[in-house]
Amino acid sequence: MKFYTRIGIFAIIGFCIWGLTSCVPPSEKKASSVVRTNIFADATAQDIYQLQDLRNTDSLLFFLRDADPSYRYAAAMAFASIKDTTIVEQLGELLKDESPDVRYAVAYALGQTKAKAAEPLLIAGFDRFDSTGISMKVNAAILEAIGKCGSKKALQQMSTVSTYKPGDSILVEGLAWGIYRFALRGITDTTATKRMVEMLGNPQFSQQIRYVAAYFLARANVQLDTFASFLAPLAPKEKNPFIRMALASSLGKTTKPYAADTLIRWLPKEPDYRVRVNIVQALGKLDYKRTRVSIFNALRDPNAHVASTAARTLVTYGQGRDATFYWKLAKDSSLTWSVQASLYAAAQRLLPPLYADYRETMNFQCRRRYERSASPEERAAFLEALSEFPWNYRYIQQQATSVKSPVVRSAAWNGLKKIASRPDFERFFGLGWRKVGKELSIYFRQALQGGDAGVMAIAAEALRFPQRNFGQYFPQVGFLDTVLTSLKLPRDLETYGEIQKTRSFLKGEVEPAPLKTDPKKHPINWEILASLRERPVAIINTSKGTIRIQLLPEVAPGAVAMFVAQARKGYYNGKSFHRVVPNFVAQGGCPRGDGSGSLDFTLRTEVPAPMRYDHEGMVGLASAGLDTESVQFFITHSPAPHLDGNYTIFATVADGMSVVHDLQIGDVINKISIQ
Repeated sequence: MKFYTRIGIFAIIGFCIWGLTSCVPPSEKKASSVVRTNIFADATAQDIYQLQDLRNTDSLLFFLRDADPSYRYAAAMAFASIKDTTIVEQLGELLKDESPDVRYAVAYALGQTKAKAAEPLLIAGFDRFDSTGISMKVNAAILEAIGKCGSKKALQQMSTVSTYKPGDSILVEGLAWGIYRFALRGITDTTATKRMVEMLGNPQFSQQIRYVAAYFLARANVQLDTFASFLAPLAPKEKNPFIRMALASSLGKTTKPYAADTLIRWLPKEPDYRVRVNIVQALGKLDYKRTRVSIFNALRDPNAHVASTAARTLVTYGQGRDATFYWKLAKDSSLTWSVQASLYAAAQRLLPPLYADYRETMNFQCRRRYERSASPEERAAFLEALSEFPWNYRYIQQQATSVKSPVVRSAAWNGLKKIASRPDFERFFGLGWRKVGKELSIYFRQALQGGDAGVMAIAAEALRFPQRNFGQYFPQVGFLDTVLTSLKLPRDLETYGEIQKTRSFLKGEVEPAPLKTDPKKHPINWEILASLRERPVAIINTSKGTIRIQLLPEVAPGAVAMFVAQARKGYYNGKSFHRVVPNFVAQGGCPRGDGSGSLDFTLRTEVPAPMRYDHEGMVGLASAGLDTESVQFFITHSPAPHLDGNYTIFATVADGMSVVHDLQIGDVINKISIQ
């Protein structure tokens, strides 16, 4: 657009801010208010949502032109979940709608498409004559949406706008979200980083703005040495735990010794385990000689998440000179099995070659722990430890083909995949690396033809590691076509996609687009939704206690209907929390117990605004991509804004958050009841 290229996006926005105090627009807009329709009482609103669920974009476009702004709003918000890049122009036309609520929904939907073509439309839709503040929420949504689809030039221009003041909180928050969304796409700029540091450090800005700025520093791929002297004293004094945990992570991006010293002094004094988790992770990235004692002490933290994080940190960042000490610690029976298994993994990974005699004993101990344990999760952890020493590959393959537990079986194949993908594969195996590589290729082919969909996905991914050149062992890939036809869709959709990618990789072809599911095969069950009381609740009884979640049928009716139906059937009874990531999520509901399972249906993604993962206790559906959700769900330990707009939120924790924080891998869902 000529206007855009001539004066730039934030000449427009700078003029807009001036206009908020002194400019009288050429004509006063009449804001057409939107009545939030009740999809359970309004037949037309339910029709619109049904079209959204069916991904019927042609019919939804009709409602964008409806005389009722409430239906235009609902249709625009429907497109936010569909993410159809072909209707960008039609959506953009509604950025001139008389209703600010409609314009807000359109701005959000355009950002959700992530289409480059949306950027100029969003810029043109910014209301620079908004003297009354009617369009302030819309303008903020536009700034965030530009962060999802805009160019680096747009980021640079956003970062240099100097007219925003703390009192312009809605617009400043929109700007902060926009810069954060750019960072999630790998687009950063030193001026943007400086701007976010300024927002974080200014107490006049709202907690929400400072929270977004802090999560930018924690998440963006930026180096923070320039700001270390400012961040280090600020971090331990911060009162908001969510900002404090993000600041802890940001200090791990510096090389300054005083940043490490701050974290070391801070760790034993910090009351929130989630912040301690982030401190330990940050310490792992800094000078090991300086931080090692603090990480060792964290192994005995009273919170299991902190202790396990410390052990995993040693697997990733430990050093060979301490390998025998890791081994000594691993034999300490006062530590949990998960910590012990990770310490064995660290020792196996880092033990120098000259300690060959130790290796034999260490391997024996790992195998004995693996073979004697009755817990699938513990056995899986010790198999992972064994996979850190690649010469265990034959023993691991024997377990992969003989164990009955899907959890242990998947762990074994993941171990073989880890061995195959080691950067030092050739150096480790020496002259025998070609022979080992060929053996592994045979194993992976057998896995692909073995009929276990979870294992097949792991094997398919392993064959795509370019340095191993597995393609030389598969001059003909026709067997993969046979494998694909053996899968049951949509249950095995994720596996199907992995094998498709591997087939294309081995043939030297372009990776195919993900297979789309048929939205007509699992429609929303409106009868179930109608049976629910107002503000329905689900009671999740677990082996650690009870969690009470508030269901959100007006936000995600498809997800809620599925969850209620499966809970009433008793599906979740006895399922485990198979994935627990400290200070992130506890995830459960997999029919296999290893995270790779699903039932024979998929749901459509439901991500309307303004739902965000901006607090602890958000309950969402696990996903392998757009419209691939099924029965697996997760509960967040803390904010996770990088999930916004991509993962369905269908409930929030109303009571029992302490139980969520206590959950560990293998804990069981006894029963879910609906009230």
